[in-house]
Amino acid sequence: MPGGLVSIPHIFEYKENSKKILKYLLENHDIDIIECYYPSFTKEETNYLLNICNKYNKMISGGSDFHGTVRPKTELGWGINNNLNVPIDGVEKWIKNL
Repeated sequence: MPGGLVSIPHIFEYKENSKKILKYLLENHDIDIIECYYPSFTKEETNYLLNICNKYNKMISGGSDFHGTVRPKTELGWGINNNLNVPIDGVEKWIKNL
């Protein structure tokens, strides 16, 4: 789609099927971005996704998954207990690619 980017959000929410789904999406669709930073991800999951992005030259993203009062423990841009930290170099790559 001209002018748009395709992103895979919070892939590890699919539990034991996550890696299989991610592999299928990467092999069969034109994916631009993978959400690597998400409040429920472990450091190992984040590192796994960062390595995938590096291997396949994908951009990274992160999200707090803020939904207002529906998720009162999640803060906009900060995640849960301030556990969301998306490095600036991920944003810089987006700007460079647009």
